[in-house]
Amino acid sequence: MFVSVSALLLGANPIDYRSPYACEKLGSCPGLTCPPPLEATRRDGVCCPVCWAPDHVIGLDRHSAIKSKYTTKAHPAAPSNCEGVKCFKLHCMGEEEIGPPPPGGCCAVCRVA
Repeated sequence: MFVSVSALLLGANPIDYRSPYACEKLGSCPGLTCPPPLEATRRDGVCCPVCWAPDHVIGLDRHSAIKSKYTTKAHPAAPSNCEGVKCFKLHCMGEEEIGPPPPGGCCAVCRVA
């Protein structure tokens, strides 16, 4: 889909962003205003700056503090690396029932009984 959309927008020769000349073909980047503590930063493989801050400035939100009636803990059969995850409470339909997660999965799934 990317090629067909970019071909429509850019003509018969879409920009190949893997090419070292891609940024030249792009022309100029639009103005960018980043809310603090984010800063406009050029990243490898990207022509224009993006709003970015390192993890120690903006911590990664793993949703471990969510307290909701719609979440539950990992399934008892889940692997140990699932400790602390939040799963959605399931409401299986018809002949389905709640079953263990697929191999490597953390959360229960609905399965046909």
